[in-house]
Amino acid sequence: MALMGVAGAAAGETGCRTLQRRLLDYLAARPEWRRSGGRDHVVLAHHPNGMLDARYKLWPCVFVLCDFGRYPPSVVGLDKDVIAPYRHVVPNFAGQRLRRLR
Repeated sequence: MALMGVAGAAAGETGCRTLQRRLLDYLAARPEWRRSGGRDHVVLAHHPNGMLDARYKLWPCVFVLCDFGRYPPSVVGLDKDVIAPYRHVVPNFAGQRLRRLR
């Protein structure tokens, strides 16, 4: 769900897009980013939709992702990125109920 009403949002811009734009603005202003163009930065975007808009400008970074499914080959690849898969669906076996861990 997008956050609405984030300070600095452009007209019609969702909170998620605003936060991503602000992150890109922040990084672009940092000497550490400018020195390497982001090649020595690591971005954890484990949800398939994580950094949905910013990923196209963060492509020099090393991404830690669950899969490459929603990223174009021009942005991600096995030559620079890490896949850290996760199991987000636990199979429900007949006769067993899944209990929430506390």
